[in-house]
Amino acid sequence: MDEATLDLYYTGRDNGNTLTVGAHRVVAEWIDSEVTHFQRKAGINWTVAGMGSGSDYTASPEATLPLGSVASGWVQLDVTAAVQAWVADHATNHGLVLLQEAASGWVTYQFCSELGWTPCTSAQAPRLVIRYHLEEPKPEKATFQQGIGGYSGTNATCLAYSSSNNGCALFKAGANDGLKSLVRFDLASIPSGTTVEEATLRLYYKGRSNSNALTVGAYRLLAPWVDSQATWTQRMTGANWVVPGLGSGSDYLADGSTETVLGDGGSWVEIDVTDMAQAWVNDPAANYGLILRQASAAGYVIYDFCSERGVSPCTAAQAPQLTVWYR
Repeated sequence: MDEATLDLYYTGRDNGNTLTVGAHRVVAEWIDSEVTHFQRKAGINWTVAGMGSGSDYTASPEATLPLGSVASGWVQLDVTAAVQAWVADHATNHGLVLLQEAASGWVTYQFCSELGWTPCTSAQAPRLVIRYHLEEPKPEKATFQQGIGGYSGTNATCLAYSSSNNGCALFKAGANDGLKSLVRFDLASIPSGTTVEEATLRLYYKGRSNSNALTVGAYRLLAPWVDSQATWTQRMTGANWVVPGLGSGSDYLADGSTETVLGDGGSWVEIDVTDMAQAWVNDPAANYGLILRQASAAGYVIYDFCSERGVSPCTAAQAPQLTVWYR
């Protein structure tokens, strides 16, 4: 709540004395057709006849306004705190009571009521003007992992310079960049145009062929492929990759995300793919997935990661997982 003002149209006073008007929150329910000086609704009285400070309305005013020799016209009371409280808890909205806070002597000040009758007009009825802004929605979390939570939208295939296999149990990276894998997640459940705050690809690292270090990279693919047809040279029947084994900048974006894989296996590797996920959400038709490949290595080595199949030597819970936070 940025600001809330109660605007009252002042029509005049019966003598020259000054008055300070106050607006207090009423603390109990009342019914306009039944309220009197003594009762707030049929069968239930005010705590104090005429309403008591601290019992029927809050002792401290929400706002006060000195009225002197002002001409007829609009006057304004800042009631932001009261309106914020009502918005936070609608059940406490019992409105306001307008009363004299102070006066220099006996005097009556007059304001147009909600009826808008003569000598007023409907345009001069009291008005509550609220300025507010909506808080940003909390981010939503979506997790995509084949076979988990009813999700089955992951496509993948494993490529080698000498063969291909779309039913591999392990994704392999390394062999001097001679082993690569393609994987795609279906993000259709995320509304197009959504802002992706964070997206993380998690791969379960099973082991390596020797102790040489390797940095695995994930790069966004630039063309469609079919898992049962993709090979080292073709992306689908009748359509080849621009470069056999996929070319940087032609078959996949040259700029990707990388992560150095540590240890001998038995742990998760996390790769930041936020920019890729944002691109896929912005243009679902261009979601061709990504390629996993050796970004660099300390020598010849092969690293194994569990594939989307979740079969031995892996489990379903070790299949690649994409977690997306969005709003």
